[in-house]
Amino acid sequence: MTTEESTRIIIESIIALAHKLGIKVVAKGIETHDQEILIKEFNCDVIQGYHISHPLPQKEWTAWLQATQNDK
Repeated sequence: MTTEESTRIIIESIIALAHKLGIKVVAKGIETHDQEILIKEFNCDVIQGYHISHPLPQKEWTAWLQATQNDK
């Protein structure tokens, strides 16, 4: 995603189209900081993937979510 220009154009276009249709976009599989930066530049609504967090049990996830919300 971060190296192929044609891939970047496709992703950016899909996000823009979804937003024009009033649809929120979730980017799944974000695994690197560079991917996170790029997808945020495209104004993606939500990101998920191992770069953000590995799967967590519910109690740990709740604590993680509260901690990340306090960082904003």
